[in-house]
Amino acid sequence: MRITIYTSGDFPHGLAPENFVRQMALGLQAAGAGVNVIRWRGRRYPHPNDTTVPAGNFLFPKPFQHEILKFAELILLILFIPFKLIYRKIFHRDQVVVLYGLEYFYIVFPFLLICRLTAVKCFRVITDSYTSQAIAPVFWKRPKVFFYRLQSRCFDRFLNGVLVLSEHLREDCLRNGLQEGNILLIPHFIDLKRQDATEGPKPVKNRIGYVGTPSPANGILDLAAAFRIVSERLPDPELMIAGKTGMETEKEISSIAGSKGKVLFRGMLPGVQAREAMLSCAVLVNPRKTGLWADAGFPTKLGEYFSTCIPVVQTRVGDPSRYLTDLKEVVFAEPDNPESLADAILYVLEDPVRAEAIGKNGFDWALAKLDHLTNGKKLLAFIKAH
Repeated sequence: MRITIYTSGDFPHGLAPENFVRQMALGLQAAGAGVNVIRWRGRRYPHPNDTTVPAGNFLFPKPFQHEILKFAELILLILFIPFKLIYRKIFHRDQVVVLYGLEYFYIVFPFLLICRLTAVKCFRVITDSYTSQAIAPVFWKRPKVFFYRLQSRCFDRFLNGVLVLSEHLREDCLRNGLQEGNILLIPHFIDLKRQDATEGPKPVKNRIGYVGTPSPANGILDLAAAFRIVSERLPDPELMIAGKTGMETEKEISSIAGSKGKVLFRGMLPGVQAREAMLSCAVLVNPRKTGLWADAGFPTKLGEYFSTCIPVVQTRVGDPSRYLTDLKEVVFAEPDNPESLADAILYVLEDPVRAEAIGKNGFDWALAKLDHLTNGKKLLAFIKAH
């Protein structure tokens, strides 16, 4: 089975979207598929390809930055779709196209049409449900909202199938007319066998960790407020934050966190260093707030957290609350509630024996539900059946 994944992000390194595509591609390859990855808008990061999955650019070597040039780039990319697909059908014998992060009708429909004409299967990965404000933050981008809804509500049903990351997205697809048998729910692809939790630094006592995008929408200010409460109860606590932050954000976090504990800003870390940062923590926290974002997607960081065997505190939002049991695989806290978050963190830090068991249970759950090798087999079977 020859599968080409077209991704709106980079490959093989980057942030959460790039990591998803990386592990999905490696999972499919390990299951026996011939996999290629094509970057729709070129490369964003300078990292070399350290995988066995061949990768290339759709048309341009890197994304355009100016808004007018980006519009011209989009037109050229769309016009090039028939030529690219026909070329790959003839010379690479592609049998399957998988679209990741390509959400809009004016992009997906040309792929769907040419795939139909060339007898290539076409699938789409739906990772999230976006609000109008997120799609079009300025008025002149409003047409994008129409094309986004047109694709999801009217034309996804004509694809061979869709892969969704949450029950919320699966229900959306059913409401939009997709047949249940054409929807596959896989929360994530995580390389858990690579993540040997016995290697790396040992946890620092009372160190609380966050690795991801430290933004208010992701609950970082709630975590800072919770850390202030924890600092009143425990000696020498640390809050370690790994992710891209600006100076103003750091000042706000530090102000809310107070002066009794230490806040460590590690900045953006590559994969190995990010893992070492997680392993240095006594507890890892995903303080995600309520909202469509939380309901629609499965948090990437949760799977990465579980891979370390470090106990995890997670707010009770989205699919994690469907899958996980409080005080078994995870310690739940109420969202938008720093006091509840602080109580959950203290529960872990004050009972290390119970915390160790929770960390191990979380790893075992992730190995059964999120492992990229297991889920690669599921996805390949789904593709073959459709």
